[in-house]
Amino acid sequence: MRALSVERDGSQVAYAGWLDVTEYLASAILRDIRIFHVPYPGWQDRYKDQVKMEMLKKGGWSGVDPEDIRAEVVVRLEKEGWDSVRPAPSVTVCSHAIAQVA
Repeated sequence: MRALSVERDGSQVAYAGWLDVTEYLASAILRDIRIFHVPYPGWQDRYKDQVKMEMLKKGGWSGVDPEDIRAEVVVRLEKEGWDSVRPAPSVTVCSHAIAQVA
């Protein structure tokens, strides 16, 4: 997440950084919770920005009912195909998993 860059200009926000951080972190935490140690202040704000960037890039969902997500996945799958759709539920589930322990 140190590679994450957030630029704000009024109501506009631009994100740049590595993708898949959320998925890798969730996988590590699910394998062994002992790896989760945050040594510096401001981590939660950086993590929130990381998730926002990945959600925007991958088309994930935040604050949406699971049934609505399932319906949206079906619609996107028909229009865009699996390669386009797969990252969205992945980042959504992983970000929710991390939120439970963070």
